[in-house]
Amino acid sequence: MPFTVNGFGTSLCGSRGDVGWGSHDGVEWLVAFYMPLVPLKSVHTFDWQGNQYRAIPIAPSFDLTARTFLGRWAWGMGILGAVLVLFTVIEFTSQRPMGLGFLFAFAAILLLGLAATLLVVLGWTDARNKAIRRVLGARLCLMNHPRGRAAGGSVGSSRALPLPGS
Repeated sequence: MPFTVNGFGTSLCGSRGDVGWGSHDGVEWLVAFYMPLVPLKSVHTFDWQGNQYRAIPIAPSFDLTARTFLGRWAWGMGILGAVLVLFTVIEFTSQRPMGLGFLFAFAAILLLGLAATLLVVLGWTDARNKAIRRVLGARLCLMNHPRGRAAGGSVGSSRALPLPGS
């Protein structure tokens, strides 16, 4: 289980295929200030109870690792951009401005725009994964997940589904 103290430790960054059933693919990362630095392992999580969950290890993929990294850093850039908006307002309303208002404003617009673009693109590119999971359904999606039955994580019947034409 990931464990973080004051923003340092390990954290699960979820990314792919969350359609509201309480299951998604994610990567456990070594984090600093809650921002991912080093990927540790890829997992499919399900059966969430608060901040505890069951997980099935899955094969690491560049797509999943990049999505979780960029998603968490996009939120970080958005938060930093919002803080810079606050600094911009303080600078322009200050009695003794330091002349940094335009710099803060430019950096805030840049960070907020980049963060929004990244989050929109990540959501748009995940549409296929979500559509596949909706078609399969919650039960079948987990049963047919890579390494699902091998890791003891199958849900429902332990029999494999018949292949078409067999």
